[in-house]
Order: sequence, then C-alpha cells, then structure tokens
Amino acid sequence: MNDLVAAGWTTFGCQCWDSLGGGVLSLSAPYPYSSAITWDKIPSGVSDWNVTLRTEWAGGQIGDLRLDVYTSSHAYTWMASGGSFILQRDASMGNNPVFSRSGYQPQMNVWRQLRLDMAVGKMSMYFDGNLIGTYTEQDPNTDLTKISTQVGSYTADSYDYITATQLNPAHFTVTTSPAFIAVLPGKSGNSTILLTSYENFSGTVSLTATVSPTGPVVTIPSTTYLPGNGSSNSTLTVSTQDSTSKQTYSLSVTATSGNQSRSLSLPLYVGVRPAIVINGNSDFTTNNGVTGGTGTASNPYVISGWDIDLCLGGCALGIQIQNTNAYFVIRNVYIHEGSFGSLDVSFSNVTNGGIEGSVLANTYSGISIASSRNILVSGNNVTVPTWYLDSGVYDGPCLQVSSSSNITVSGNSLSNGVGAGIDLKGGSGDNNIVISENHFSGGGVGMYLGTINHAIVKDNQFSQNDIDIYGSYGTSITNTTMSGNNFHMMGIYIEGQNTQLRSNTITTDNLVNGKPLYYFEGCSGTNINGVPVGQLIVVNCTNFQASNLRIDNVVEGIVMISVHGASVTNVTLNVIWYGVLASNSDHVAITGNNVTDDYGIQFYSTSDMLVYHNNFLCAGSGCDTATDYQGTNNLWDNGYPSGGNFWWNYPGVDNCSGPQQNMCPNPDGLGDTAFGHDRYPLMTPYAEDPPAPVASGGGGGGGARINMR
Repeated sequence: MNDLVAAGWTTFGCQCWDSLGGGVLSLSAPYPYSSAITWDKIPSGVSDWNVTLRTEWAGGQIGDLRLDVYTSSHAYTWMASGGSFILQRDASMGNNPVFSRSGYQPQMNVWRQLRLDMAVGKMSMYFDGNLIGTYTEQDPNTDLTKISTQVGSYTADSYDYITATQLNPAHFTVTTSPAFIAVLPGKSGNSTILLTSYENFSGTVSLTATVSPTGPVVTIPSTTYLPGNGSSNSTLTVSTQDSTSKQTYSLSVTATSGNQSRSLSLPLYVGVRPAIVINGNSDFTTNNGVTGGTGTASNPYVISGWDIDLCLGGCALGIQIQNTNAYFVIRNVYIHEGSFGSLDVSFSNVTNGGIEGSVLANTYSGISIASSRNILVSGNNVTVPTWYLDSGVYDGPCLQVSSSSNITVSGNSLSNGVGAGIDLKGGSGDNNIVISENHFSGGGVGMYLGTINHAIVKDNQFSQNDIDIYGSYGTSITNTTMSGNNFHMMGIYIEGQNTQLRSNTITTDNLVNGKPLYYFEGCSGTNINGVPVGQLIVVNCTNFQASNLRIDNVVEGIVMISVHGASVTNVTLNVIWYGVLASNSDHVAITGNNVTDDYGIQFYSTSDMLVYHNNFLCAGSGCDTATDYQGTNNLWDNGYPSGGNFWWNYPGVDNCSGPQQNMCPNPDGLGDTAFGHDRYPLMTPYAEDPPAPVASGGGGGGGARINMR
C-alpha cells in the first residue's frame, strides 16, 4: 500500500485489512468503517471522458461493486448493489438516485466491469460492456477531476484496474451573443444563436425557444444546417407590447439533432435590466441600452426609459461609460437598490455626454465624473441614504467631479446622507464648472470645494443639516463667481491652512440664514459697520475694519485670509465652530467682541495679532478654547493692567495684583495665573465703561456700551 501511495494515490478510511499483491488491490473494512482509494492527477479541461473499473466481490456478506467519479461541479456513484444498478448524483447512498434499474445478481470471485462515459453532456452507464442506462447532465461543466472506489462494512472487493480516458465524440455546441436581451415595453430585441461543430459533426439541427413567464413573443428558425467542423448562425427575436409587464423573464433555447440535444437559458429584461457598460464609441448599441440617436451633436445617442436594479448585476454599478467622444444623453432612467460601494452612473474619459431627468435612489454613491469634459447633469433627483459602516466610513456623494472641465450641473435635487451633495475636491482640479439652480438637502455637507478655476455657483438652495459649502485644506479657488445662493444652515466653511482664494467674486445676494454674505478680496481701507451680515470673508486686504455687527448660526463668523492690518470691534458672534478664523495674516486687532461658539478664535500662521477684551462664552457642553497655530509675536492680552479676555472655562482665582500677580492679597479683576496665551484673563465679562457726562455747550464723546446677551 505504501508503494501505491508513493505513486500518487490517496487512501481514505480504515485501511485496516487493505492489501496489494500480484497486481491486485484488495479493500475491506470491519464494522463500522469503510476504505477508499482515489486518484486526482487528472489534466484540466477533460469534459468528455470514459472511466472503467474491473473489480470482483471477494468476500463478506454484501456483494456491492462501486465506481466513484468526480467532476468540477458534481460527484457520481455508479453501483451494482442489492440486486439493482444505481446511479447517484451528489447524494448519500440510497437517497434519491437519478437512475435505478433491477437486474444485478451478485456473484463472488467473478470479475466484473463498471464503466461510465460522459459525452457532450450525456452520461452512459455500462456493466460488463452492456449499456444499462443514460442520464442527461444539465450542468455544462463536466470536466473530470477525480476517480475513486471504496468498500463499506461487511464487504471485501478486489480490483484489477481503473482507467480514465478522454473521449472525442462528434458533437456540437450552442451559444448566444449577446448573453441576454434587454428591451423596453413595445419594442423588440434579438440575440444570435451560434452552433459550432466539433469532430466533424454535421446535420440538420432543430431549434426551439420558449419564454417564462408568458407575455413576450419569441421567434426562432425551426431548423438550421450545421456543416462538419463549421458553424451556423440563427437569430432569436423577442417582441413585446406596450402593456408587457416590466420584469425579468427567462428564455430557453434547445438545439436537437439525432440523440444529441443542447440547451441553454438567457435572461430577457423588459423595462428592467442590469448594468449598462460602454467602453468606446462602438459600444453604443441597442443591447447596451441605446434607444435612439446616431451619436452626433444634433442627434446624440439616447439611453432612456430603463429601470436598472443595481443588484441584478452584483450590486455595484448602474451605468458606466468610458473612453468615448460621441454625443450621448442618459434620460429618464431609474437606478436604485445598491449596496456598500455601489455607484449609479460613472463617466470616465468621456467627452460630450450627459444625464438628465433621471432618478437615482438608495445607493452608496450617485454620479462620478472623472477626466471628462463637456458634460451636462440636469434635472435629476439623486438620493444617497445614510451608510454608517465603520468609524469614518460613510456614504459617498450624490455627484463627484474630478480632473474635468466644461461641466454643467443644473436644476438637480441632491439629497445626501452623511457624504456630500457635490464633491469637487478630487483629482487635479476642475475648470469651467457651472453649478446652478440645484437644491441641496439631507444630513451631510452641501458641496465640497477643491481646486477649481473659472467656476460659477449661482441660484442654488442649500437646506441640508450640515455645512453648506466646505473648503478643505489646500483648497484653491480662482476666477470663481458665486451669486444668488441661499444658505439656510451653516454657510461656508473654509479650513484655514494652505487655502488660496484669488480673483473671485461673491456678491451680497448670496444669503446666509436670510442675511447677506459679504466677501471682500483685494481691498484697502474698507470698513463694514452696523449692517446685517450673514457671514464675512476677507481675502488679501489691508487696513480692513469690521465693527458693530452681529453674526449668528454659521460655522464660521469671520474668515480672514492673507489680511494685513485689520480690526474687529464690537461684533457679536453666536456661531457654531469659529467666531474668527484667520490664516496667513498679520497686525489684526480683535477687541471688545462677544464670541459664543465651540472653538472661539483660531489662527493659522499669523503674526502680530492682538486679542483682548473679548468675552469667550460657551452655549453648550462641548466647547474648547481658542487656538493659535504657528503664531509669531501674537498677543492675547493688552498687558497690565488693561488685561486680556474673559474665558467661560477659566479655572483660576483672583487674590493678587501687579504685572507679576505677586501682590497679595490684593485682587484686581484679573486672574492670578495665565490661561493659554492670555497672561491676564478677566474674571468677569468685559463691558465698556459708559460714556462720561458732557458739559453743556462743550464737546466730548464716549463709546457705546456692549451688552452681554
């Protein structure tokens, strides 16, 4: 037995009484065991084969003889057992045989031959050279992988040989192109039936086709002639009515010649269909969803009217178009029911395309446009629900544009879960983008900005429950115009570091919570005083003054980027994150303001900033203190005895006085210990002194008192 194993055979079971001698293998096993031997060194791709076993009943109470054959998909057992011939398929012995016939008579010490032939999907079972029966295998995968034999308890069998041989029968195959048919109700479609001859098969082949469930009408030629080692094509045509139900049907095609029969099934999609994938202009075909047009500017290809269930095609993709420059438009499609990572529509390296009037719902991401130009996205309803997968892993955007130009996004409804309505921060940047008359809603950010040039953002409605427009770290926005937008929630958020804003125009008809958004760029000596302000953004200005303002319920109240010389005085900032955010700025004085927010004031790469007599308050429980990143010569107080700022969370006490706070006990209204950068924190909120009385007929004056609210 060791020599047998060394030659490549594998043994299983007991091997208690197995032996090998004189060219004969003997297998037997005591109760309750069994014993088996297997050979699996079979070349791949042998789909037609013969396996023959010469064996005899050598002892024991039961005279069973058994041959086991395995393919890549199924296991077959051919047995002479208990007075019957039995063929099992993927089952334990005695359970639901696919073939059974009486007539076996066990005889001890008589050599017998068991044989299985598989030829073009038909299995023939032989005993002692006589055909006992046949079985038609519906699974086309019949590649041989393993041969085996075994004995159970109460049986001892001997074996002379077991052989496996490749067969080359004359036969034919049947395939279809394309592998499915997709039509709209009231339309027709077709697929080519291809018959191919092997081993010089020739003759007339009968063709039949059926559809289930009923409704569509299917036609096919009744016969075709197949020449030896040649091929034959026939056309399968499906016709529907306007009233034909939108659903998936099953088409069955059967080709028969003599005792050979081949069958296949292909799906028929009426109205509904799996993904559309187009790679190059030549893929704009009827079966790829094209319902009209010729691909020109005046007559673009049209992909229209489809109901695309993403999970008909792996829950991954709805429509993918890439590497094309023919004109096309996707119109009035419904794409839905995706899963994590799914994408409704993808344009990659596309020129002259668009999607309009479509509904994209309940998927992970809506539309992706990458490395493309001349694209129109208009009048669509895109809904991306909330996906919470892992920490930091959420749903994708309704629309993402990267490394693209001449993109128009107009009149869409974009509702996102946690991601963005529109994401422009990917790739190498976008040029000539128009985003107009869209409605943003949902729970995430309205629009992410990245590197954009020559963009127009106008007449959009932002009403989601998060930041309206988000400028990320490293954002570069140039030659961009924003007008007529209505920000209903948090306004514009600009992360301070490495942000570049140049040659932009943002008009005051942009409203933040009903008040004008003021944007100043490249100004000098500008003063904004006592007017309604929804949000204030100042870029590359000198000697700028902001005073007597109130800004509420935005993510950032005042943003200053590259501002050189400015003052912010007597401004009430009831905002969400940052009262004032300044980056790459210098010589800015922030004094006498009331700041109620989460993070107070933040500086990035600033110098010679002066912050004092401000009241930093907290409206909730998650507030933090102000932050000064990489500041140079910045002061957060006005020295002694003027003092610094009032901090809602200052933990110190006031027992002492003096520049060093070492004259004790002698409280002076300033904390005895520093608080962050503030050397002299105020113990009570700051308020200006009331104006001094003015003598009759004299001059004089005073400042306005700031009331805490």
